[in-house]
Amino acid sequence: RFNSMKQKLLGAIFDAVAGAIREYPSVQQYSLPRMADFGKWGCAIAKGLGYKAEDFINVYGANIGRQNQEAISASSIALTIIKFMEDKDFYEDTPSDLLGRLDPVAVELKVKETKDYPRNANWIWRRIADVIPNLVAVGIKVEQDKGTTRKIRLQKITNQQGNIGVSGEIPTSKITIPDEPEDNTDNIDSISSLAGF
Repeated sequence: RFNSMKQKLLGAIFDAVAGAIREYPSVQQYSLPRMADFGKWGCAIAKGLGYKAEDFINVYGANIGRQNQEAISASSIALTIIKFMEDKDFYEDTPSDLLGRLDPVAVELKVKETKDYPRNANWIWRRIADVIPNLVAVGIKVEQDKGTTRKIRLQKITNQQGNIGVSGEIPTSKITIPDEPEDNTDNIDSISSLAGF
């Protein structure tokens, strides 16, 4: 069956490329994700396939949100920091004192005995550094002072720009997945009939 579809599939790919090139200049810059050029082409392809640019942004945002959630779920220190910061807007402390404050939270979450949870202050920043972008994505900025105390700062941030993955949690209530087109592979005349993110 694939061999019988090859010519139409190739034509459909060319239709998609031509549509994206046609739509690219009209894509609005303000709504693009952090990887703006990738996002602009994604929006252009979506428009060329008959979708709205927002459909691509929504699906892309949902995917980034899932990736962030998976990374956070796999990190005991990220889970602990998120819980620790629930009732705080800002916290700063030395690595050893911060670890002392985080330990009871990790016990409550039952992650203190996991192999990736830092056993001492020398490891806390290394573990945090692995998930800094994921923490930023859910609204927590983490920095370490370069002075002798090496204090670690945790600060809640909000998404002022609405950019996916820049800061702030992606609001799941605003994520909509476009409907899948019907399966028309028996009668492919254009790439639009294959479209579906």
